[in-house]
Amino acid sequence: MNSYESEPVRPSISARIVAATAVLAAGATLALAGCSASASDSVADGRTQIVTSTNVWGDIAATVGGDAVTVHTIIGPNQDPHEYETAPADILAVAKADLVVYNGGHYDQFMASILKSADAAGPAIDANALPITDRGLGGTRTADDDNEHVWFDLSTADAVAAAIADQLGAIDPANAATFTANAENLHGQLRELADEAAAIHASGPRPVLATEPVTHYLLAQAGIEDLTPREFGEAVEHGSDPAPAVIAELRTLLGSGAAAALVYNIETESPTTESLRTTAEGDGLPVVLVSESLPDGQHYVGWVQEVLTGLGTATA
Repeated sequence: MNSYESEPVRPSISARIVAATAVLAAGATLALAGCSASASDSVADGRTQIVTSTNVWGDIAATVGGDAVTVHTIIGPNQDPHEYETAPADILAVAKADLVVYNGGHYDQFMASILKSADAAGPAIDANALPITDRGLGGTRTADDDNEHVWFDLSTADAVAAAIADQLGAIDPANAATFTANAENLHGQLRELADEAAAIHASGPRPVLATEPVTHYLLAQAGIEDLTPREFGEAVEHGSDPAPAVIAELRTLLGSGAAAALVYNIETESPTTESLRTTAEGDGLPVVLVSESLPDGQHYVGWVQEVLTGLGTATA
């Protein structure tokens, strides 16, 4: 992990992100307009057709591709990829796709089945299977890490963007330089996020508890210890009830003052997690709300920056 180095006074990270994304936002928004469309509604105007498993990867694909691509996303906000049932329209979309991007790592297993059923002709990018590289972002993911929420690892997001740019450049050589430039612009924005995570790490943040290890990589990069019993997070992640003894252990930790905040995944709520949130709020413990999918109207960088800021504030 990189150490945090002092720099000359600059605009706030939010201001710099807004400025850096201004040029890309219009193209990304245009490209994402096709995300909710069915395969039959795809724009047949020569734009490269991309299919992504989730809207997080869809936003990154749209940012890199700009107005030269159309993106069809299968899983949108508040949809559980583990419960997805294959739809004919999605199989058709994958069959017609010039490029497919998915998470891998057992998160969106349906994509492997669709890729086989659709007999997709275009290349597919598995985010979880890409070589782990740093490029100065200080990512914390390792080859033996089994946490599937890899989009919250900055180096993985960067690697996916670079792979998308490479594949799009091969498909559409005339726009190859633009794809590469867009990926590099995104890399610069990810570096801003890495700087913010490093600043939180240097401040000596207090530990947290979490209803699910969705922000595992961000917490690690920001130096925030997660005190949650592993068995609790795994049970919630798989849609089952944690053992009573594990719930009791988490409640004890919640009331002990050992944790500075509760990190709460709003997309995997259950009576157990809702009860923990109520307890935390009743005790005046900050609750940092997170999600697995990109909220409507947001782009990846702004979303991650919002989560980082929330974590930094809660653990100071």
